Amino acid sequence: MLLTWGSACFDPVEQCGAPSCAAAADAGTDAGIDAGRDAGIDAGRDAGTDAGRDAGTDAGHDAGTDAGCVAGACCVPAPSGLISRWDGEGTADDSTGLNPGTLSMGATFAAGKRGQAFAFTGMAMMTATSTNMPTGSADRTIELWARMDTDPAFQCLFAGYGQFGTLNAAYELGCVGRTLFFSNWGDQVWGPTLFLSAWHHVAVTNQGSTVRLYLDGNEVASGAQVLATPAGTPFFVGRVGAMTGYDIRLTGLADEIAVYSRALSASELRDIYRAGSFGKCR
Repeated sequence: MLLTWGSACFDPVEQCGAPSCAAAADAGTDAGIDAGRDAGIDAGRDAGTDAGRDAGTDAGHDAGTDAGCVAGACCVPAPSGLISRWDGEGTADDSTGLNPGTLSMGATFAAGKRGQAFAFTGMAMMTATSTNMPTGSADRTIELWARMDTDPAFQCLFAGYGQFGTLNAAYELGCVGRTLFFSNWGDQVWGPTLFLSAWHHVAVTNQGSTVRLYLDGNEVASGAQVLATPAGTPFFVGRVGAMTGYDIRLTGLADEIAVYSRALSASELRDIYRAGSFGKCR
């Protein structure tokens, strides 16, 4: 900020000829500097914050977060409507709701995006109940951090529930090859290619029949689907159980898995992504 002052007392000796004029000039200068500095700091902070949020890359955000935050101060508050949450911190418990998980077929824990994560070997899975989870075409969100470590033989599951194998009755967030997708077991919404051995934030929302797919904080695809998710079905992470003729498995990690009773907004999902390893506040 460029600060200017009047010139009436520019030279206190020649212009005014008295020490009082010099004192007034100093006082005015100090007051102007203080006011200008405060205004500049406030404006710069606001502009810098907005610019950093809008333009920062994941690496840049993480670097700034690591340098400027301590003790979880930069976690993002969990959005409203949270039904269930599995953090993977050495347990499959649901830390928010009524759907404790069970690990099977060799599922374990490993270093995750935040703390520990669920680790899957291709055969392993986590299974939970789906109490209070949306059914039919009710609005909802599933979001999590996922990392694929090897290419799936055909298809992988990040998370989902419903009646797999029945038309329109599944709610499945996963991949075909390395391509992100969502399916109701009938139609698909296709996303971009995922990188192996890299953490990605993946999410799906629906408002009625409108499905939106998100990758790393950005909406990447949308489409209309008939959703008829039944009640009382298991919630799966890493692999679909009791399937015949399909190989839906994840070799990799899943962390900070969450289900909501509404469609989160693009800005809410972007904030979760940008929180990075600080995650959602606990």
